[in-house]
Amino acid sequence: MAGEIEARMTERAAAGSVTPSEQHFLPLCYSRLSRPECFVMITSVTNNVCSLVARDFIVRPEESSVGRGYTQYRFPETGREEWVLFSTFIHYRFADDSKLRILQNAAWCTNCNRFVLAEEIPSIESLGNELYKTKVGDEETLRIWQFVSNGQPVSTRISELEKRINWRFVRVNPPRCLECGGFRIIDLPGGSEFRHPNTGELVMEVSSGWTDVGPWCADFTPEGDRFDEPSGERDLPRIPVFKS
Repeated sequence: MAGEIEARMTERAAAGSVTPSEQHFLPLCYSRLSRPECFVMITSVTNNVCSLVARDFIVRPEESSVGRGYTQYRFPETGREEWVLFSTFIHYRFADDSKLRILQNAAWCTNCNRFVLAEEIPSIESLGNELYKTKVGDEETLRIWQFVSNGQPVSTRISELEKRINWRFVRVNPPRCLECGGFRIIDLPGGSEFRHPNTGELVMEVSSGWTDVGPWCADFTPEGDRFDEPSGERDLPRIPVFKS
């Protein structure tokens, strides 16, 4: 991959289509975009880089893509950005081959030295409260479920919460970075702006929503260790599609 990037940069530089600043940032962008676990782009020439990256790495029609949640962060002091992509296709896999979707947070990882996707481990109390509200038919709880469930029955939600509570009772490890597996993470506070948990630099959350991108499929043990391959699926690294 590195050799391919270097060759493309040399060709474009010779043609005069890449500025010196883009030459500096594009290899970093390509390396981040090739990682399915967590899409992170760090650049001070965002618009130009996006258009160039998309031209080479757009997901072709024959390749599958899905809508995935994302959060975009900007560092106003330097102009660089970091993005975190979420996935609904990563699960805990249990001994009986049953699965439970992993809840996710955006976090700072000391090992990765960037914003990453990390586990969210809710308290037993909060899960029990959610289960109670679902069973008694709390109006707001059911309204939210109807909005996110794509027509699935409430019984599906009850079964999921009961399984999550059982998992939570036996979970030992604290939350982990879903990319490197490390424990040295700090959840990002969210909101319109906050201070970087490591450097103190001002960070602004500039957008969040859904984008078309290839799926990230992966299975983890109940303690957060990643299996080499997800059962019944392939781990398909894809590249985000940039839309103007």
